[in-house]
Amino acid sequence: MVRAQSMQITRQREAPFKFWEKEKQKIARKTAAAKEEEGPDARSRATFRANPIPRACSVLIFAKKMKQDELKRGERIRKNAEMAYAKAKMPPTMQKHADRKKQEPPKKLDVEYTFKPDIGPPVTGEMLQARAERFQHDLAKKKGQKTQTQPRSPKFVKRTTKFLERSYVNEGEASNS
Repeated sequence: MVRAQSMQITRQREAPFKFWEKEKQKIARKTAAAKEEEGPDARSRATFRANPIPRACSVLIFAKKMKQDELKRGERIRKNAEMAYAKAKMPPTMQKHADRKKQEPPKKLDVEYTFKPDIGPPVTGEMLQARAERFQHDLAKKKGQKTQTQPRSPKFVKRTTKFLERSYVNEGEASNS
């Protein structure tokens, strides 16, 4: 019911283009062409037959070809590497240095690194006390060598009069002006 109504609404609104009728005609033509092909002529047509597989594609020959290609590729890579090595040169000074390095015997390392901290000899309380006494003795000796400054009191001079006797400078008194 709903579908019939929607079809009717579509027909009413398609007035300027008439696309629905054209679509119906296309669908009808396609179905008619499909029915004609399925008729008695369809069986009389020749069926598809594949050609036999060529001998070159057989598994054994293919494996042999792949092996030959791999050998050729390896040879080609080796030749290219030799050519690149022949073309590659260092500057003369670098070449001399490299030759000298090759001729020198390798340096031997005398020290083996264990990555453990070096722990000194054990220290006792008596040893620490002796060191503290020695430090205090040396400190007293150094202090005795230096002369100390003798403190002297400064000589203050009392003035008889005030330096400034102006009334406006004195803060405690009220000014007349």
